[in-house]
Amino acid sequence: MLWSIIQTIGRQGATLLVFTVLALILSPADFGILGIAMILITFGQAFSEMGFESALIQQRDIEEKDINTIMAVNILTGIILTICVIAASWYITAFFKTPQAQPVAAALSLTFIINSFSITQTAIIKREMKFKELTLRDISATILSGIVGISLALTGFGVWSLVAQVLTGDISRTFLIWKFSTYRVDLTQFSRKSFERLWPYSSKMFAFNIFKYFAQNVDYILIGYFLGPIELGLYTFAYRLIINSTGTFVGSIGNYLFPKFSSIQDNLKSIRFTYISSIKTLNIILIPSVVFIIFLSPLIVPIVFGEKWQPSINIIQILSTIVLIYPLWAISGQLTKSLNRPGWLLNWSIFFTFICAVFILSGIICANYRINGAAWGLTIAYFTCTPIIFFINKTLINLKLRDFLDMYMSPFLSSLLIILLLEILSQYTNLSAVWVITLGMILGSCMYIIGLVHIDKLFVFAVLTKIKKEFNLLRLNKP
Repeated sequence: MLWSIIQTIGRQGATLLVFTVLALILSPADFGILGIAMILITFGQAFSEMGFESALIQQRDIEEKDINTIMAVNILTGIILTICVIAASWYITAFFKTPQAQPVAAALSLTFIINSFSITQTAIIKREMKFKELTLRDISATILSGIVGISLALTGFGVWSLVAQVLTGDISRTFLIWKFSTYRVDLTQFSRKSFERLWPYSSKMFAFNIFKYFAQNVDYILIGYFLGPIELGLYTFAYRLIINSTGTFVGSIGNYLFPKFSSIQDNLKSIRFTYISSIKTLNIILIPSVVFIIFLSPLIVPIVFGEKWQPSINIIQILSTIVLIYPLWAISGQLTKSLNRPGWLLNWSIFFTFICAVFILSGIICANYRINGAAWGLTIAYFTCTPIIFFINKTLINLKLRDFLDMYMSPFLSSLLIILLLEILSQYTNLSAVWVITLGMILGSCMYIIGLVHIDKLFVFAVLTKIKKEFNLLRLNKP
């Protein structure tokens, strides 16, 4: 798991730095145009691997012909998707009344061909739990793509700097995954029997990915259609800063847990322990982060990103509350996949897509077609459906209410100390914004750690011991 943590810290740090610089240079309209184009691109991504990547990881026994078959299918799918997206780009961008997004979407369609060569190799490395290679790949690609994007943004390429950043990142990740992988695919070994054997599981994951797209993009679709590219740009900025960053962080742990759960899928006691420990560890980091975001974002955003992003502050504060339950949602998805319940994920994605659409559209209308209404709609949809997530986990691994409370209690109580400190600094002192931010984060973090150790000393030291053990193993295995 240590390499997953290193991957998270390294990639997240590099991504945040690049995003900050690009946000300073580019306008909300640039991010809005990209957001319109990405509605079409992310829809295509739901088709890109057809659920076979998950099948490669989840299945106990995989043969060489299975890998070669999936690779051939992925490449063919990538070519078809690129052609289809280019053809559809005129119609989709006309629907959103943003014709300037058409060439952007057409250019980004190349990602399907590029990524089709890396999906299978990535699945093999995940299956073998070689997370060191994934870490080096992701961090290197993030840094290189960031340099390209920032360089073009500084020379006036606008939204095309974001396009170049995406394409450079995909090309880099594909090149590096082939460099790190020892497996070489032979496309002549395509097997219809392999396809038919893997398809029952893959087809359900494929259908889940399609509905997952709508669940994750219904906000972009509705905002883009009803509110336009500038409002979508503000929302995209807030969403990338909060939800995407959290998704990257939690996803890196999830990439470790999916093959981990799959390898021990018959040992529910061990899975349950790992599940609870993982979410509690994530909450220890994320819950205080939400407190800092809610209290300090009105001060940080104008200083770091500039006054042009001031209208996004309320969106950031609203969306940050989703982070409180995000680990429960994300890790539950990995758990359901590993325990061979793809049908559950499919049914869940259909239901949640409907709930999201209803709440987001209601929020937009109730807020007189303002962007904050969409953010509230998405947030309420997440919290409304959380009890169902708990029930799914209860069914799968016998998760109890006391387990749920244990995952949240100590970080929540310790975060109350941060709230108290920030309230005092903002309401009862005359300190400048910079000093409130600096003292709030430093003193708040110290108070939080002290409170956490006092409330849940055994778990904190267990986590530290685990990390120390991982570092020792890393040092022993270092060539």
